[in-house]
Amino acid sequence: NGSILPDGVSGNGKYTVVSIYIPAARSNSAQLFIGTPVALDSGTYMCMASTSPTVNKTATARLEVTAPPVFDVTSLVPNGTLLVGDTFTLQCSIEEDVYPLPAIEWSKNKIMLLPAKVSDISYTYSVSSARLSDGGVYECKANNTVGTIMKSITVTVEAPPNIKSFCEENGVVCTGKNTTLECSASGVPHPDVQITGVHSSAVSTNVSTIFLKPVVESDKGLYTCTTNNRHGVDMENCTVNIGVSADAHLSVIPSNITFQEGDSLQLNCATSGIPTPTVVWFQNGNEKTKWRNMTVLMLIAAVEYHGTYQCVVSNLCQRDKYSNSVMVNVEVPCNIASTSAICMSNSTCPSLQQQTVSLVAEGRCFPVMPTVVLLNEMGGEISRSNITTSRPPEDAYRVPLEVTTTQAGKYTFQIDGTNIKKLEEIIFPRIQSATLANASHPVVLTASQPSQELMCVGCSYPCHPDIQWSKQQTVQPAVNNTYTDTKDAFCVTSKLTVSSPGDYKCQLCGSMDERTLVINAEPTFVTSDTSVDLKPTVNESGNLMLDCTVTGRPDGSIRWTLDGNAVPAWNDQAMLTLSNVQIADNQRYNCTGSNKHGMVTREFVVNVVVPPQITNSSSLVNLPLGATVDLFCDARGYPDEPKIVWTNSSGSILHSLDRSSVGSDMAKLIHSVVSVNKTGTYTCGIEGTNENRQIEVVAYLTIISTTPDGHLGVSGPIELACEARAYPDPPIITWKSQDGAHISDRLDGISSDLPDGSYSQRSMITTETMGVYVCHAEAAPGSQTQERSITVGPAPIYTSGSQSITETSATTAASSMCRCTNTESSSASLAAGVVLSIAVGVCLCSVAVIALLTYSLTRRKNKSRPSRPETQHVEMNPTASPVSPTSLSADPNSVYEVPDKVPLSGGISSANEMLTVSSLYATMDTNGKDGELHSNPAYDSLS
Repeated sequence: NGSILPDGVSGNGKYTVVSIYIPAARSNSAQLFIGTPVALDSGTYMCMASTSPTVNKTATARLEVTAPPVFDVTSLVPNGTLLVGDTFTLQCSIEEDVYPLPAIEWSKNKIMLLPAKVSDISYTYSVSSARLSDGGVYECKANNTVGTIMKSITVTVEAPPNIKSFCEENGVVCTGKNTTLECSASGVPHPDVQITGVHSSAVSTNVSTIFLKPVVESDKGLYTCTTNNRHGVDMENCTVNIGVSADAHLSVIPSNITFQEGDSLQLNCATSGIPTPTVVWFQNGNEKTKWRNMTVLMLIAAVEYHGTYQCVVSNLCQRDKYSNSVMVNVEVPCNIASTSAICMSNSTCPSLQQQTVSLVAEGRCFPVMPTVVLLNEMGGEISRSNITTSRPPEDAYRVPLEVTTTQAGKYTFQIDGTNIKKLEEIIFPRIQSATLANASHPVVLTASQPSQELMCVGCSYPCHPDIQWSKQQTVQPAVNNTYTDTKDAFCVTSKLTVSSPGDYKCQLCGSMDERTLVINAEPTFVTSDTSVDLKPTVNESGNLMLDCTVTGRPDGSIRWTLDGNAVPAWNDQAMLTLSNVQIADNQRYNCTGSNKHGMVTREFVVNVVVPPQITNSSSLVNLPLGATVDLFCDARGYPDEPKIVWTNSSGSILHSLDRSSVGSDMAKLIHSVVSVNKTGTYTCGIEGTNENRQIEVVAYLTIISTTPDGHLGVSGPIELACEARAYPDPPIITWKSQDGAHISDRLDGISSDLPDGSYSQRSMITTETMGVYVCHAEAAPGSQTQERSITVGPAPIYTSGSQSITETSATTAASSMCRCTNTESSSASLAAGVVLSIAVGVCLCSVAVIALLTYSLTRRKNKSRPSRPETQHVEMNPTASPVSPTSLSADPNSVYEVPDKVPLSGGISSANEMLTVSSLYATMDTNGKDGELHSNPAYDSLS
């Protein structure tokens, strides 16, 4: 660590340096030995070798000496006792010669006090003011990677004695009751308790309770409680007095019990008892907390103070002592304070005929409610109300009586049996005026004056009048209303600005009163010329609507012309619809609307366009050997002539020969031709649009020949061959079995390069299994393909009568003279009605033997078999169990060309074996029509 060790030190008990010098090698080495290493020896050591003061080399090594923590002997305070409030400190110190530094933590009663800390070898825990709860077992734990040590100390906290309770209820006890004087004290250790006093002969050490059973006058006097422990003494005195039960009497001043509203009154609750009783007031059985502990109540007579009163007193010797009851009566003379008329349907015009008005009388009367009578102008009684209940406050009443605005007039409220009266009046709703501002009646709306302001004034009371405008029974939107209040009524002035003709009605809500104002108008278009496309453009075959909707009053007429010529069939059509428009519909269309106040006209110039579109093009084109083919593309448009652009698969633009013309419908036509000599995808598109067609030019491909359909030989397999020719790439031939599985075991002939540039390929397979085999040829992977099927039947067994004839023997039996014979072989009729037969017709000639074999699977129907020409049959497996055909099906998603063969799937089954026909074929009829394959209706069979 930077301190130089003595050179060559030896035998000092701590460091020893041993040097070894080898002259021949001109080398010197030195080793430093450290005896009994401790943590303080940890550090970085460096040795330096030099050949001169300025030439030296150094090397360093790091030494770490680990040691478990060890407590310093003075690290923990000794076990001791503390008093509440004392300050104490616990220090945990570790010897310095420790590595690595330990983590130190404090806990008390196994609960952590301070978290682990590594920053120092000393960790202190302090308490500034000790409490009883600070006592316990404190533990210091130190640990590092080498070891862990723990040490504990017990701290005890004690407290001097303290009297918590002794003299309760101020020392008052009740005569004749059992009473206990108890002194409760605390302290650590638990203090001794003594009570001394009047009955000191009954008091002894550690007696904390005196029982007085029952209390007598002689128990009165001074008692003292004394407590002590080793930390001190605490004392408390208690003077015991004899209590008296609480009592009370209630009186009212003045003595009369009936008061007029506003009179002064006083309620006194006289109490007695030791200790002094508490006071609680009750009015009509309900506690009045605001008057608690008041013995005198000073009140001003009011309805709220009407009722029965009691005061209830309580002290230590008597609980809830009730006084006598006092009744206080408060009276309020009857009156009619006010009357009013209230409109019950004021703001929404719910009815245009009448509104409901509530006539209300309000006043005060207590404790008896009055009977209120409603009189008309003649003094006649209309209705009366016997008030049985009041509303808060209890002396107030409110009497509503309803009438309608059709009963307008003056009404009087009177309290029955008195001369107390009050007058109220309601006024009929009525329209005072309805006018047209600045115009004579009726008015005509014109282009120079397109709107007119209408005004209507109406009054009513107590309902605020409201005016509603309508036009031909349709309510008009909210208008500008101004409300004014006069001395006798409420009035409203309503203004409505109109911009369309009609009969406008001003109606006053709540009455039958109304006025009608007539507004006429010269003709105008509903939609302005700026909002209508007067030069509309429409695509050919589209539909177009021309808007000539006219408004005015009175109603008028609409007339249409086409390029100046009248078209009566279109008259009075506000919206003229042109359907399936053509180029010939490019015309000028005029409409005129008129009434007695004027006329308006509008002209439409229609522009029919034909968007550029491709109408025809080449489709799939085969490229012959070494040839060039022409691809064509036709387009049509109007008024612009479409421009056709050709591109090849790589996007290069091709040169084309284009010819323009005009169609009979005036459309502009173009016929474009491009010549190509390569396969690929060619695109003809219309410039400036997304309109395009793609034309595939595919390679030349054909299957030249295949082995004809045949059957297995009697003694061995059959060889199948397929040869294909393609251009410009060699063909690829693969084989598939009838279930679609690829056949990899094949022999392919070398592709030959023919003089015309095409390629020929021959492929052969050998099979011992009957079925259908497909030769699949491709011009290139993923391009044009062709397929051809070869059917391989079973090796036949010929029979004539009971003698079997093999295919070889039938050939040997030929003679030089050609003759034909037909022999009907026996047929086995099976139990299920199924016949399996092989019919063979044999023609024997001097040059060759031709064997014709056919086999069929037939399910007979429940009808006679039609006659057939005689044929020689060859029977297959005459001992087979009954068989029946399963379903036959074809792929409904495939497309075939005449005369392709359509593969079918199906089979035959019997009770003890399964004979599977891997593939069956049917040949498309030459009429080339799509459809289902049907069985023979006579035999219900497929051969």
